[in-house]
Amino acid sequence: MKITLLSKPGFSGNMLVRKIEEVAKSQLMDIEVFLNEHLQEADVVLLTPQRSEDLKEIKKVVKVPVAVISLKDYGLLDGSSIIKYAKQLIQK
Repeated sequence: MKITLLSKPGFSGNMLVRKIEEVAKSQLMDIEVFLNEHLQEADVVLLTPQRSEDLKEIKKVVKVPVAVISLKDYGLLDGSSIIKYAKQLIQK
């Protein structure tokens, strides 16, 4: 699964990518995470809460599920919940 994470510039986006990758690796999942790139190759696009205002615009440009990560999962850097959410979006 390929996840593109759209985040405003800063440290938190990189930290979140790292957390998602750590969980994926520990559970032997085949997941690639991209930060602010590879929109067209992604299976799902997730926006950080700070980018939620861009949701409608992003949905117009990509043909995969697009959603905003919950503030709770974002704040806790909960890679496991974010992976679960991404899988749910893809299965819809």
